[in-house]
Amino acid sequence: VRKIRIGPPDDPATQMGPMANGRRIEAMQRLTKDAVEGGARIETGGIPLDRPGFYWPPTILTGVPKQARVLHEEPFGPILTVAP
Repeated sequence: VRKIRIGPPDDPATQMGPMANGRRIEAMQRLTKDAVEGGARIETGGIPLDRPGFYWPPTILTGVPKQARVLHEEPFGPILTVAP
């Protein structure tokens, strides 16, 4: 996951492009924060990339509690959840 090349869609080396807009980044942040506050752990990713555009890295959350919003709402982004 950490080796995935994230970049602009017009770059042939890009394996994963940006999110559609800033609202998607905000939604990813809210869902991740909610899961972590409920006891989940971020294994990788979890914060927007520090570059121009709407880039969110592949994120893996483990120990996600069953009440976490990310399990009940479509994130429309690269979040993998592992629940106990």
